[in-house]
Amino acid sequence: TDLGEVLRRDPTHAQAALTRATVLSVMGRPHDAKPDCDVVVARAHPIVGATCHAALAGLVGKNGDGIALITAALQASPPPGLAAWALGTRGELHQRNGDVALAEADYRAALALAPGDGWTTAALADLLLDSARGPEVAALVGASDADNLVLRRALGRAATTGLSDADQAALDQD
Repeated sequence: TDLGEVLRRDPTHAQAALTRATVLSVMGRPHDAKPDCDVVVARAHPIVGATCHAALAGLVGKNGDGIALITAALQASPPPGLAAWALGTRGELHQRNGDVALAEADYRAALALAPGDGWTTAALADLLLDSARGPEVAALVGASDADNLVLRRALGRAATTGLSDADQAALDQD
């Protein structure tokens, strides 16, 4: 792969290592991703390495360890964009632990730093839907036309009022 070629040429390329760690994680291979997170720790901002390892910890059932890694790294006041990503990841780990209030707080803090971030908005919308708070989803998602957010807006409305013709049409397009 092109990513593998980049890392063969430069095994310390932090962005390529982070990308490969993410891909391996999505493929269900967190243990294979660990060496790439180690490269990220050595070559990127500390919050990036901590978040990389925290995500892996969560995939092997060590959510508390991941939360602790991110919490410690956030003490160094990372740049807002990186902090938002870390907070979103920590929110996901809290949610996996069943700590809905802490997850929501992290997602909202992430969105305060990176308004309109699609991944975090979707994660918070899912948390609200899972918590039977559908009416809050439409306000959160707003008028976004991103497919993943259109779906969540429709689900939020359906949870309280049933699907409107427009929401049904949006779902039918998929």
